[in-house]
Amino acid sequence: MLSKYKYLNKNTKGIGIPHINSLLLDELKLALPPLNEQHKIVEKIEELFSEIEYVEKNLIDINKRLNIYWQVILEDAFDQRLPKENLSSYTTFIGAGSTPKGGRSIYVKNGIPFIRSQNVLCNSLNLDDVVYITNEINEKMSRTKIQTNDVLLNITGASIGRCAYIPDNVNQANVNQHVCIIRTTSELSHKYLTLYLNTLRIQRLIQKWSSGATREALTLSQINNIPIPICPLTEQELIVAELESQYTILENVKETINKKLDQIGILKQSILSKAFTGELVPQNPSDESASELLKKIKDERTSFLQNKTTVRKIKTKIIKMERTKSVLELLQETQNPVLAKELWQQSKHAENIEDFYAELKSISNLIEQTKSKTQISLSLKR
Repeated sequence: MLSKYKYLNKNTKGIGIPHINSLLLDELKLALPPLNEQHKIVEKIEELFSEIEYVEKNLIDINKRLNIYWQVILEDAFDQRLPKENLSSYTTFIGAGSTPKGGRSIYVKNGIPFIRSQNVLCNSLNLDDVVYITNEINEKMSRTKIQTNDVLLNITGASIGRCAYIPDNVNQANVNQHVCIIRTTSELSHKYLTLYLNTLRIQRLIQKWSSGATREALTLSQINNIPIPICPLTEQELIVAELESQYTILENVKETINKKLDQIGILKQSILSKAFTGELVPQNPSDESASELLKKIKDERTSFLQNKTTVRKIKTKIIKMERTKSVLELLQETQNPVLAKELWQQSKHAENIEDFYAELKSISNLIEQTKSKTQISLSLKR
């Protein structure tokens, strides 16, 4: 079925939860090689998949290690012996945006980019799914119009602490209430600040500040008080240049790994495709042919259905035979009290409960009732 994944996935139905129509599965044609060959195919697939999954696991592990390595590089880049000053001393503006009234309904197809927290990643801005607002709304929110080199910091939710800066190719945009704009003075490099805010040290500080609140959030006062190690601007630029060089190398390695992971997915599908076109394992002419196997399956299915019908008929006859007796006859055959419901279902009155009660009434002087909390049992008087 995995080899048919793409086909099935393209033919799903439903809007909320996509599903596969049972008729599609009924009409699905599957390759049916001889049974011996099926076992060989399964064995070969498991062998190859085991090797592939080992490589896949190692690549994922390398990706995780690269993230840890990057954090180590960041930590080492900022000399903690440098004098630290509050961020507010090196900024001209710190402020969060807002969401205009109307929510999503105010978004337009083209207009001014409206940056939300999902667009702000660590060290990069992703505008692939950015939404747009009208120029009129942008003017009403003039306080949070972005400028080139503004630093953006996510201040609420699961992505709290992620930080990026506005690149040169973004000329105009605005931000919502989950994103804070930090505009630096000429003494603090926006790139230096972005990299420092993404260090593990500051991320832990942000988590500490926000964890005690009813909802994860940073206040403007806390942002103003973030301690920044200050060095001359020329030194800041040298640190940024070295970090950007290291970051580019790591990102290139990550990109190569991600391509390899994509190729692994394609390779798995290729193996499955070859498996069901007879190209994965050599075929043995002495194996039972597919036509013989199909005939055997058909015969077994026919035999099963016939036996099932016979058993059903036998059961029906037994039930009909058991339901020919009156209530009195059934009670005479047993020494123990019988639940009233079972007595009715076993009697000839199983199809008509009124007849059952009529007979009970006619022999009421012969029977006695035993009541429990929820049930009544009947037996003959002794």
